[in-house]
Amino acid sequence: MNGVIEIMLKNYEIFLLVLIRTSGIFFISPFFSSQNVPNTIKIGFSMMISLLLAVVLDTDANFTNTGFMLLVFKELMVGVIIGFIGYVFSATFYIMGQIIDMKIGFGMVNVMDPQHRIQVPIMGNFYYILAFLILLSINGHHSIINALVDSYEFIPIGEFIFNRDIMDVLVNLLSETFIIGFRLSIPVVAIIFL
Repeated sequence: MNGVIEIMLKNYEIFLLVLIRTSGIFFISPFFSSQNVPNTIKIGFSMMISLLLAVVLDTDANFTNTGFMLLVFKELMVGVIIGFIGYVFSATFYIMGQIIDMKIGFGMVNVMDPQHRIQVPIMGNFYYILAFLILLSINGHHSIINALVDSYEFIPIGEFIFNRDIMDVLVNLLSETFIIGFRLSIPVVAIIFL
């Protein structure tokens, strides 16, 4: 235990940068961002994962006062983008439910989603909860943690560049969400028409 603390004292900058990226993911991704999970548990889990990653992470980033603040912003953006991608794919089920609700006469009816504290379509909430339970049953929450670990291989600390290509990827991701939601709802809508 003393060895881990000694490593952390030497690499506290790396620990803080890992914590920033981890927090960005855990406060936006579909499973970990639930309002039912207290913030103290989210923070504690983020710190625990960050501690483990900072010990095993091999980086040669150079830190200066102005450069460190830029690195903090970059790491936050990486975490937020990874969490946002997970959230966008979970929003596909709300879009699918909205399309189905319009066809079965529930177009104006919404229910309150206690996880995100927003109004969502009835069938969208049903499909979201069903997908959420399937995600848990196939250990999809482990995949989110694996994505965090793998993100350091693809985007090392300080290597993130925010440019037009990233904006194009995010816009394409949003458009694909609507396309996937429509494709998922086609069988149910076809049965309703029949």
